[in-house]
Amino acid sequence: MIRLSLFLILYLCHAYPSHEHKVYISTQGDDYLSGSTTKEAVRSFERVQQIVRGIALGIKNNLRIKKPIVVNLLPGTYIIDKTIQLDAQVSGIVPITYKKSDNFTEPAVITSCIPITSKWVADESDPNLFYTIIDQVLSKKVQFNSFFVNGERRTRARSKELQYSNSNSSDSFFYQDDDIKMFDNIQDANIIVFNSWTASRHWVQLVDTRQKLIKFTNPARNPFNQFEAFSNKTYYIENNGTSIEKQENYPIIHYREKRSNHSRAAIHRSTLCYRFGPTTPIQSPTHHSKNITFAHTDWHFEKNQTIDDQAAVYLNYAPIVMEHCNHITFQSVRIYGSGSYGLHLMDGCTNVSIHKSTITDMAGGGIRIGSPYTSQYPNQHITLSNNYIGNGGMVFAEGCGIILQRCHHNTIKNNVIDGMRYTGISVGWSWGYHEQDGAYHNLVHNNTIRNVGMHYLSDLGGIYTLGCSNGTVLSNNDIVNVTARFDEYSWGIYNDEGTSNMLVRDNRVHCTGGAGFFTHYGMNNVIRNNVFGDSMALDGAVAFAKMESHVTFVFEHDVVKHCSRTRPLIHQIFSVEMFYDVKKHMVFRKNRYEVCVGANTNVELVVDGYQNVTFEQWRLFLEEDEGSVLIVK
Repeated sequence: MIRLSLFLILYLCHAYPSHEHKVYISTQGDDYLSGSTTKEAVRSFERVQQIVRGIALGIKNNLRIKKPIVVNLLPGTYIIDKTIQLDAQVSGIVPITYKKSDNFTEPAVITSCIPITSKWVADESDPNLFYTIIDQVLSKKVQFNSFFVNGERRTRARSKELQYSNSNSSDSFFYQDDDIKMFDNIQDANIIVFNSWTASRHWVQLVDTRQKLIKFTNPARNPFNQFEAFSNKTYYIENNGTSIEKQENYPIIHYREKRSNHSRAAIHRSTLCYRFGPTTPIQSPTHHSKNITFAHTDWHFEKNQTIDDQAAVYLNYAPIVMEHCNHITFQSVRIYGSGSYGLHLMDGCTNVSIHKSTITDMAGGGIRIGSPYTSQYPNQHITLSNNYIGNGGMVFAEGCGIILQRCHHNTIKNNVIDGMRYTGISVGWSWGYHEQDGAYHNLVHNNTIRNVGMHYLSDLGGIYTLGCSNGTVLSNNDIVNVTARFDEYSWGIYNDEGTSNMLVRDNRVHCTGGAGFFTHYGMNNVIRNNVFGDSMALDGAVAFAKMESHVTFVFEHDVVKHCSRTRPLIHQIFSVEMFYDVKKHMVFRKNRYEVCVGANTNVELVVDGYQNVTFEQWRLFLEEDEGSVLIVK
């Protein structure tokens, strides 16, 4: 009986071979091996690509059995010096999966880091200040802006926040006192200027100490004084003369640390790790990435490049880039320490899923879908679900947790976005009503968005929308703690320029600097069954900026909680000709207003100056809020 059982096991193993072609890669592998087993693991991704291509083309030519290809990454840190370009030649043949090999708890990490192996020395005058010299080889081959110790980003040396004098220029301003001094590597320094919803970055061209004028090689998008009311004319200096010095052409890194463990200090040389797709569409049945970690990529910008745009859309690189790709999935992937967004889905991507993944410590934002330009192949049917995106805008503060630009029929659900210096989720990339190729039929559902703005930038929202949005729904989202440098300009849900034909329902918004809900201008939006509460209400608990000749929105069955004694319940700007015909331009009905004892329950109407009407006058004379109740708690 024992012999029979053994024979049966051997027979079954022979009769039912593996259901997939397996390829193994290891940090200790050898590219002269076959890659077919763990003992035969190869070392480089270039060799992996050769093997995968050979298997796929063999299947295509009926020389191999048609079954999926699985590339198994054994645990370890894979240091790459060039982008892993997924091969277009093998697309459409069989599903291909890159994943951490099963049965291991240690991670498989892909990184562009260069470990610093030279000795760290404590400064004699300051035991918490350490320095080391990068060897001559690295100094000739590598330029870097990112520096990590034990996996944690270290901020480049920076000054305190300073103030400039008035400037109608976009590439210079006058500084005050002796705030800016000449130092040896001033061309290596960056000046970061706060401009409301951006913080522009500049290279220094010259400093005129006589006039107290600093001039930049790369201008901002607008004159600095255009948004000074939102920024208080504030800037700071980064990477100044005390952060990096040079000695005999060897870069010296200084950094301050309370402990002396530098076992994993590293600099980074690459901005991109993993790229799917060429400039023509890939027809892939499926490409999976599972349980892989992508860590630590660098950031850069050219001396003449304007680094000043909403949502940091000037960033054209990311650790993972997809273009013209079909049926791509990322599951349980971790991305941290990126020099830009974590992932960027450029034009032509369809049926892409990013699920149960973590993106943290981003120089820019989390996930970017689409581009600012009209495309023949707009992104569609992208699903982002159950992901955690946190601690973004570390370098480019205007990065968003998630941004959908010109794309449609996408689903953003069950994600957590935590700790962005600008907006949590941004939907749309057109201004006004004339462009119909913006973001439409998108669903933003059941996301948790918290700690947005963080008093860093202004004119932002937990969820921010733009332009024609036909069929787009924002539903069941929790938004909490939205603050700005100027808190009045931080809203929970922010329908900006031209947002139209959107349904906003069943959301819960709490603890915002400005109103829980704010509309700049828009058309035919429905705001229903939401809770807007516990805001600072610096512009009212609910606020609207511009009425037009059409119906901007219907505000119905909502709960508004309000406790401010000074700021109004509702804030609205009208033109004189619209004042006595309000109901043609917006509709309030069947809402519940819960106010604290002593709270300001007026409606503030801005018509040739500020005018306040009581809530009863709002209802009786302007015929708004029919069926609504005002409850004092």
